[in-house]
Amino acid sequence: MASTKLILVTGATGYVGGRLVPRLLAAGYRVRCLVRDPARLQGRAWLNQVELARGDVLQPASLVAAMRDVGVVYYLVHSLGGGGDFSERDLVAARNCANAAKSAGVERIIYLGGLGDPQADLSPHLRSRHETGAALREAGVPVTEFRAAVIVGSGSLSFEMIRYLTERLPVMICPKWVFTRIQPIAIRNVLDYLVAALECPASVARILEIGGRDVLTYAEMMTGYARARGLTRRLLAVPVLTPRLSSYWVHLVTPIPANIAQPLIKGLGNEVIVRDDLALKLFPAIQPLDYETAVRLALEKMNSRDVETAWTDALTSSQGDKTPVTLISSEGMIIELRQRMVSASADAVYQSFARLGGARGWLYMDWAWQIRGLVDRLCGGVGMRRGRRDPEDLRVGDPLDFWRVEMVEPGRLIRLRAEMKVPGRAWLEFKAAPQAGGQTLLTQTAFFEPKGLFGLLYWYALYPVHALIFSGLIRRVGEQTCRLLLPIVGALLLTMNTHAADKIIFNFQTVTNSAAWQVVNDDVMGGVSTSDFRVTNGAAVFQGEVSLANNGGFASVRSLPASHELAGCDAFVIRAFGDGHRYKFTARMDQSFDSAIYQTSFTTKPGEWTEHRLPLKQFVPTFRGRVLSGEPPLDPAKVTSVGFLIAEKQAGVFRLEISWIKAAHL
Repeated sequence: MASTKLILVTGATGYVGGRLVPRLLAAGYRVRCLVRDPARLQGRAWLNQVELARGDVLQPASLVAAMRDVGVVYYLVHSLGGGGDFSERDLVAARNCANAAKSAGVERIIYLGGLGDPQADLSPHLRSRHETGAALREAGVPVTEFRAAVIVGSGSLSFEMIRYLTERLPVMICPKWVFTRIQPIAIRNVLDYLVAALECPASVARILEIGGRDVLTYAEMMTGYARARGLTRRLLAVPVLTPRLSSYWVHLVTPIPANIAQPLIKGLGNEVIVRDDLALKLFPAIQPLDYETAVRLALEKMNSRDVETAWTDALTSSQGDKTPVTLISSEGMIIELRQRMVSASADAVYQSFARLGGARGWLYMDWAWQIRGLVDRLCGGVGMRRGRRDPEDLRVGDPLDFWRVEMVEPGRLIRLRAEMKVPGRAWLEFKAAPQAGGQTLLTQTAFFEPKGLFGLLYWYALYPVHALIFSGLIRRVGEQTCRLLLPIVGALLLTMNTHAADKIIFNFQTVTNSAAWQVVNDDVMGGVSTSDFRVTNGAAVFQGEVSLANNGGFASVRSLPASHELAGCDAFVIRAFGDGHRYKFTARMDQSFDSAIYQTSFTTKPGEWTEHRLPLKQFVPTFRGRVLSGEPPLDPAKVTSVGFLIAEKQAGVFRLEISWIKAAHL
């Protein structure tokens, strides 16, 4: 079947669909993706392995070509957050898809719906998921309907709500719905079932309830997440807190807007647990994960920046179900253009503006951007809390604070479309154009298409503020580019001017991968701290999160054993871009398990590149954090490995960038 049947995946730009496609490809199936805007899939690693069909389940005529020669359709579309009557829109979309499938001779539809006892008084959201399944069956095409409750995975809507509430609130006021029983399931198990159904004839025309190993309350899910993160959280039950009030609270504390949170919270009043274990009998090879394991895997994905998809990828999570807008020049468009010449390559300039937003902020008057985001949240908008999917990489369709990435041309251009509440439509574009003499013309353009008189008044009332912020922003982008180039220039000068006895051990301006380094965290002793080491943009990045849970509290990375020939040197010198944390630089002369680790400390300056000179005489022999006596002094001729360690006895995130490491004379 895998070699002949063509699979159509609807909702391929969504959370589940975007993860299902690569799983189907890995299993050997041919895949076609139905998307309203094919550009939304730009940047996906699997894009050149699938067929694309432009279409919309709300427009029946667009489905004819998409269904041609298709054997199985995955229906992963929903209108939650799309505004208006989402349940009616879901029914129309499902009937359109099912009728098109019937006309095209599709053999089967596989649908992911929601758990819930159909005999109970279900919330509108859960009732809509069941009704959508029934609508798909009306045309006569056999439907396999999987029903799941909360999906736990990096970037999933429910997991993000749990994560933000737990991370930000040490004491949580909990309404009664927090104590309803629920059976969460890991995203990888959901994908296991969806793929396995293709080769299970017994699952055709069945309703299959799927869940994880544990039945918990929402409160237990939050406290379970807190344990995994080494946090202490208290829950205070209150007798009254309506779904509407709860949704406003979620709106303020998390990135999830009230119009999406409210139907979800209403659904939490229903007990959603597996009542029929048929799925376990039909798919015995699938072993559902427990909640603790699902959370741990989700956190590992997030810490390693390996989040394939997120709930924010869906269009209906931001500005309803409006068709994506393509920027055009027309009457009434206000254009505010600024340019600046930068003494750097176009690629270097591009890297600077491609890293804007998220944890790095907006370089100039970031507090003003945060205030604008807060005002947007208070007005019911998306605000700034969505951040960005990845701190380095951008692809079309990514959320970026209160923007949406509309166009990406690597090394040249990025265009962002505003998703905050504004009386009109707005874009912000950055462009890098190579010039003579190795320079680059940086162009920053703000576009605004006002809606009516109020839109014009809005623009001109805020123009003085915009002029200040946008002028400062383009200046800072140029300065940031030059700052990023300093380590490269410094590395070249270092190579040219190093003393004859000095020796560069690692130069991350020329090293392009991290294969020679190994991460060692406190999980080797039962802890749950996490870290990652990679080489990117001319620097090594050691980052992660230290947790004090399970008596842990450290993260480290070290180079693999090698002969460095450092005889005659009496100091290590490190060029690092810090975060204000205190780190330890380590050196080993012996790689055996019980050998001494020599270490000394250095404190970084937040947001600055600094050289740290570490005399060998300051290095102290240690083993598992204890200082050893009777050990010989550190001999540079015998050093086979160096590394970094953070162990401040404080929980929290950290990030250290290293340009180079050398051994030198004092």
